[in-house]
Amino acid sequence: MASNLSQFDIFWSCCIDHGGKYFLCWNGRFEINGETLLNLKKILNFAEAGLELQHLSLLEKEMYYGVLEIADHNNEFSSDLLKDTVKMLDIPHATYHRVVRSLLQKGFITKAIDRKRNAYVLVKTI
Repeated sequence: MASNLSQFDIFWSCCIDHGGKYFLCWNGRFEINGETLLNLKKILNFAEAGLELQHLSLLEKEMYYGVLEIADHNNEFSSDLLKDTVKMLDIPHATYHRVVRSLLQKGFITKAIDRKRNAYVLVKTI
């Protein structure tokens, strides 16, 4: 095996969630090299452009992906849960709030109607 390959053990399981989304089934090893990684990045950039994410900053994208991860079946989420989800970004508290405000202003999320202060709704879904 060439030394320039990185290996990831990926264990996928078959499932169909309640939303009808299909997930790939594969149990084994996945090898990735630089060319494959660049192609994945190109695919991600293409997909983000189709969703109008290309104009978001890196922090805004990471927060948006965090929202996608935690939003419920009504696309609602709490800012407290989002804060926990993006904790690994290690950003200051004020920066977190600026990014949330930016996503609000850009129309990716909105405040939930008749809800508590930390309740939001994902507007731009996939």
